This record gives sequence, structure tokens and C-alpha cells, in this order.
Amino acid sequence: MTDTLEGCQAAARPNVDPEWNQYCVQFQISYMTRPSTKTYVIPVKPVAAEAPTPSTDNADVGVALSGARIDGPAPRDAILPVHTLAPFDDCGGHVNLGVGYHYHAITDCATGVAAPVEDHAPIIGIALDGHMLHTRFDEDGTEPSDLDACRGHETEGLGYHYHANDPGANAIVPCHTAATGCALTGEDTQCDATIIVEHRGPAND
Repeated sequence: MTDTLEGCQAAARPNVDPEWNQYCVQFQISYMTRPSTKTYVIPVKPVAAEAPTPSTDNADVGVALSGARIDGPAPRDAILPVHTLAPFDDCGGHVNLGVGYHYHAITDCATGVAAPVEDHAPIIGIALDGHMLHTRFDEDGTEPSDLDACRGHETEGLGYHYHANDPGANAIVPCHTAATGCALTGEDTQCDATIIVEHRGPAND
């Protein structure tokens, strides 16, 4: 297991030196020498896309109510050849130097708020396309049976929304059904979500 900042930097890069193969990469929040700033530009009104966009196309899937980034799938193609990985905590998250703490899975410790419909799964965040993200299970402990390939469905009183995937699936939300906004790092970058909507959304909407 890495136990220094230098070890983390060496073992967590895309082209890992053979010397750092087969390591458990343990980042500490104290290793971050400066704050990580992230700005999310998310459509207020989701605009249906012509086809779903795989979550692998966006580094960010959305943002949790806690403010933590909801990340896309962990990069298996980089992890498996070198058998080096950064394990998740019990909440499905971990730290890296680029974005700080973020989620790759949603577990029971995700902070949520009650949905405005009785007995439905709590809301834990918002996806990058503007649809709400709920926990995997409804209040009765069951998973909705009518979820589509993106883990979404439409219900009365809530409209279309997503439910988090099984923590072991390596995809909290496999795809976005609406035009996505963007996530910006730092204070000098900008993004206009309406431009992205125009390019990804239906031409007549």
C-alpha cells in the first residue's frame, strides 16, 4: 500500500511504472496542497437527447447533494493490466489529487432528502443532464422494476429520474438520456449549457 504523497503520485498515473504495479493506492485528503474547485453547469429543464449518452463520455456523471462529485466508471482498462487500484471507502468514494473526494458507487451512507412522493427512494443528487438521482431502493427496500438502460423511469409526481446502480456495477448511472451540461475545474473556465443542448438535443426543441 502506498503511504506517501510521492507513492500515490507514482502509482495513480495512467502509465504506471512497473515498480508500482500491484499496489493499493491510499490517498489522504491531507495530500491535497490546494482546494479543488468544481463548477457544474446543469440544464434547469432537461432536454431529451436523440440517443442516450454513455456515462463514459463524461468524467462527471453529476453532483451529490453533499457537493461531492459523482464520477463515471472507474477505468478498468488502466487498472487491470497493472493490478493497481485506489479502493473505495464504505460510502463508495475515495480521494484523488485532481478532484478531491468523489463517488464511484452509491451506498447506504449517501446523504439524501425525502422525495416529494410518498415511499419513493430519497433524492441524493442531480445528474449532469438535469434529471434527479435517487437511491437504488424505494422506502420498502425494493428496486423499481421498470428502469430503463440508463437506470431511469418516469413516475407520477416526479417525472423522469434516475436510480443509483448496484455499487458493484462500476456505473452509478450508465448513461444520460438528456443533453448534458458540463463540469468545470478552476475559476477561469466557462461553459454555456445551452450550446451543448443545441448540439446534443433535438433540433426542434
